[in-house]
Amino acid sequence: MEENKDEKMQKHLKIKKKLKTIGPILLAVGAVLAIIGFIDFFVSMGSFGTPKLFFMAFLGMPTAVAGGIITMYGYQKEVSTYIKNEAVPVFNEAGEEIAPAIKSIAKSVKDGVKEKLICECGEVNDEGSKFCKKCGKPLFKTCPYCGQEVDVDSEFCNHCGRKI
Repeated sequence: MEENKDEKMQKHLKIKKKLKTIGPILLAVGAVLAIIGFIDFFVSMGSFGTPKLFFMAFLGMPTAVAGGIITMYGYQKEVSTYIKNEAVPVFNEAGEEIAPAIKSIAKSVKDGVKEKLICECGEVNDEGSKFCKKCGKPLFKTCPYCGQEVDVDSEFCNHCGRKI
């Protein structure tokens, strides 16, 4: 039987609570064991004796790492929310600062993409030209069916769709 969303959320929150409890405990126990092991090691080095509790460092370090990882998962949402709340204002501010430049670029592109008419001779003519400025040939012809102007090299009318 499938759990509903509320049951899943309750289960999730229970696990999260366990992670937030177990993780710091393991982290603290591991840190204490590692500290005891290293203190014993360095004290025995000064007295030229054999360390008796150094094994605790080998138990403590992995325990502390495991506790840190568990704690990290327990607080992942809180940390991620904090990071998001720190980053979003920066992105918004950057967007506000860059918006005029983007608008300027868009305007330049829009202004530069005016329709140019190219004649058979290869000359680029300005929008609205009826005849080529270099050779004088017409740049448009009239559709015999609908009477609209079409490019001189069109095989079909772009107004009525009939073959010219």
